[in-house]
Amino acid sequence: MAETTTTTTTSGNRTVSRTVTNDRLGAAWVKGTGNKKNQWVKPKKPSGDVAWNDNTGWITKSAQAESYKYSLAMIESDAGLSSLFAEAWADMKAGREWNEPQFTVRLKNTDWYKLRNAAQRNFYVLENDPAERPQFDRQIAEKKAELATIAAGYGITLAPEELDKISRDSLRYGNNANQDSDTLSKYISYGNQTDQDISGSLFGRSGDLEDQIRNWAKDNGVTVSNSWVLDSVREAAQSGTFLAGKAKDSITAMAKQQYAHWADKLDGTNSLDFLATGMKNIVSDEMDIDFTTLGLDNKWVMSAMLAKDDKGMPIGGDAMRKSLYKTNEWADVKKNSNKIMDAGQSLLSRMGIM
Repeated sequence: MAETTTTTTTSGNRTVSRTVTNDRLGAAWVKGTGNKKNQWVKPKKPSGDVAWNDNTGWITKSAQAESYKYSLAMIESDAGLSSLFAEAWADMKAGREWNEPQFTVRLKNTDWYKLRNAAQRNFYVLENDPAERPQFDRQIAEKKAELATIAAGYGITLAPEELDKISRDSLRYGNNANQDSDTLSKYISYGNQTDQDISGSLFGRSGDLEDQIRNWAKDNGVTVSNSWVLDSVREAAQSGTFLAGKAKDSITAMAKQQYAHWADKLDGTNSLDFLATGMKNIVSDEMDIDFTTLGLDNKWVMSAMLAKDDKGMPIGGDAMRKSLYKTNEWADVKKNSNKIMDAGQSLLSRMGIM
């Protein structure tokens, strides 16, 4: 038999009624002794704030929280969860049990649950549960090491507080590799370089990409600003791929506008410098200059690439040579001065003067 007691108060009169049953109400009930030896009774109530559970017996607030799969410290760290647990605990003490499914249903209606995704809830639990602190600290340390390695490869130097924040946010929001790359890309910077020293000042994969972008701009005779180059590097770094394709396409489009008469020949493979190969050969030959030193920064090469014929098309090699013949620099080249001398002597000879 098990005995339950109900106390009621009506108009100041207190009435106590007892109900005795032969049924055992739960696994926590035990056989009584003495005059209750044939009854199921509750074990002696311990001191402190406890509630009764027919199957587990007297239970503390901390143990009850654990039965819901959360620590009491974590629950009490949030006002909404704390209020929910206080309601459950009051019902428990009044004999109205809240099991885990009941608590979970109510928990899912709290702001704590609805305003966080699964990763954020997991991070919150680890961060606010003392028992999980070692695991939490280990995860933070591992994420810091991972992101520090990636950042170094990107050519990024992070301050300790920056690395800590990025690592915690990555775990808090459950970031994947692409999302981590997107975050790190924002830290790619020229630093405190002067305007003269900015070009080529990025390091690691960022530096390699910067070089590709600047070289492609140079090869197409296009001027790009330092801020545009940095934005292009950051954009390519967002996915962690560091591909120069988009930036190169933009530069090629600029070149097509700037050198419209070459537009049909400019693409992602053929730069203006490549298309100038014939003109560079002529300049090398006529002006006696090492071919490998010639680029669009040479005034004769660039002048030839800018020139148009009467139909608005690029000039040919013959027109290029004729334009060089008119310059004093061409006449000053030793082999050309010899040609002029020989041509003059030949003319005089034909005239019978020599």
